[in-house]
Amino acid sequence: MYPQDVAYPASGRTAAWLNARPWVSQHYHIRCPPRVFFKRSSDRLIAFYTRVFAHEIPNPLSDFSRLARYLTGQAVGLVLGGGGARGCAHGGVIRAFQVCHSLYFPLLFSAFSLLLI
Repeated sequence: MYPQDVAYPASGRTAAWLNARPWVSQHYHIRCPPRVFFKRSSDRLIAFYTRVFAHEIPNPLSDFSRLARYLTGQAVGLVLGGGGARGCAHGGVIRAFQVCHSLYFPLLFSAFSLLLI
């Protein structure tokens, strides 16, 4: 967990951390709002988030929203295949999903398959 204003760590550090823990099968870097790092009693915590979410809709693109979708089985993944010109079009397909509100869904996973001859 990282504060929102901190950049994600270099991938080499994450790989070393994972290699030292063979029992870990998945790992996510999550940026958190500052309020996550303060200790509060459960009553104050419930009162705070009841007040916050009465006025603020959670951002579906936030790391916490992505984690919540994954943990609840609502995560969406996209796999695109092809090479050459089709491989270059993958970015356009993902952008079209993000722009078109009727087809909008936040991606948690993406994978690409290229055929090299």
